[in-house]
Amino acid sequence: VQQVTLEANVDLPNFTVSIDDATDPVTAGETATVNYTVENTGNASDTQDITFSVNNTAVDNESLSLDPGQSDSGTFTYNTAEGDSPALEFAIASDQETATRTVTVQEPAFVDVAINETLTDDAAAQNDSVTVAADLENTGDVTATQDIVLDLGDTTNATSQSVTLNGSETDTVELTAAVPSDTPLGDTTATVRSDDANNSTTVDVRENAPFFNVSITDAPSDVTEGDDVTVTYDVENTGDVNDTQSIAFTVNGTQEETTNLTVANGSTETDSFTYSTGGDDVPGIDVGVASEDTTDTASVTVNEAAS
Repeated sequence: VQQVTLEANVDLPNFTVSIDDATDPVTAGETATVNYTVENTGNASDTQDITFSVNNTAVDNESLSLDPGQSDSGTFTYNTAEGDSPALEFAIASDQETATRTVTVQEPAFVDVAINETLTDDAAAQNDSVTVAADLENTGDVTATQDIVLDLGDTTNATSQSVTLNGSETDTVELTAAVPSDTPLGDTTATVRSDDANNSTTVDVRENAPFFNVSITDAPSDVTEGDDVTVTYDVENTGDVNDTQSIAFTVNGTQEETTNLTVANGSTETDSFTYSTGGDDVPGIDVGVASEDTTDTASVTVNEAAS
């Protein structure tokens, strides 16, 4: 008995699927768009459900009819949410084929705020200024540009500074604002805030601003050219607030040297400057010591050196 095999030509559809584009990366909370194309490469017309899945879970579908050689394009969207990071797998499937695309899901920007007590003034005076510092951290993956705002007591937005932070970046800002003359004495709340978070501290508001009173306590009345002139001075802070000021030393009105001096409220600090005289200083020099508030001067006779 002879066996004969008959091959039948069966017309079948074949819907191939390709993902043309997808939002990548996408920030959690935003909508991701997936563009796709389906082509019937078979030799029979068909109608099929094109299914859109996210992490192996079907979330949408579209019925599509294609003749042989015909193609069509479409779009699916997906609303991402917190918890979708770090990635999602999108899949688009026909009855014959599945195309996949993995997209990165970034955490949205979040600028956290922590008061930097070391750099923050613990006290300030009415009608003066106060500096409040804050450490910032963008705990998200996306770059953030935000205004960092200082609220002082009843004064909203006493000052602000625009800051740009990349994902996971940190920075420290120092915000300096005027203290209104009608600010109540005692503890006043200072709050630093971003668009996402805030943190507060207290500032002791006092009545009198720092005032550095300078007095020269010792300087030679006369020297010989070539000698050093050492000028000793006191700086008394007669205000109610600690401060740091630049103290300048001048000779004949020309600034020779500066130093930063910190003086607590009600306290006095002593320091000195030294100047080396020369032939141009004969017959004498005027020396001065100045803070931001006061100046004191003294005259020194400079004698010619013996020949």
